[in-house]
Amino acid sequence: MVAAIDLTSTVLDDIVIDMMDWIDVFNEPPGSISRIDRKTSTYRRLEAAQSRLT
Repeated sequence: MVAAIDLTSTVLDDIVIDMMDWIDVFNEPPGSISRIDRKTSTYRRLEAAQSRLT
């Protein structure tokens, strides 16, 4: 049970950090390459974190 709680805590920490990155993306100029790259990689990390929760 403790291991499950630790794993969930780690995954949730990752999600919070990724969401903060996602918000930062919108401070970049629209259409910039770095914005598109960061948006895509952050979305992939969020999907991976979500799959670890289920």
